[in-house]
Amino acid sequence: MFDERKPVRGFITGDASARAGRIVIDADPVDRTERLRVRLAELGEERILARECGLAKQPAYMEDLDLEVRETRRAYNGAAVLELALLRGELYGRNEG
Repeated sequence: MFDERKPVRGFITGDASARAGRIVIDADPVDRTERLRVRLAELGEERILARECGLAKQPAYMEDLDLEVRETRRAYNGAAVLELALLRGELYGRNEG
């Protein structure tokens, strides 16, 4: 799961604090990307369990789950793009021109 962090301005991590309107900074973009990937998998498992337990019939619960999936997926995509850009910068240097 996610570490508890003091809310400050920065990158959204995709955890519940982001849903509460707080923005959290992560120092390591690779770690952030991995944690978001794991969280997306957890949310997928939660959706399956919700169906099995009958929670899929609770609109408020499913809307909240869908919102968290969308926000986490958006944060994951951004983190992955950042990670790729940093890797490209390390391999090829600064992009000029």
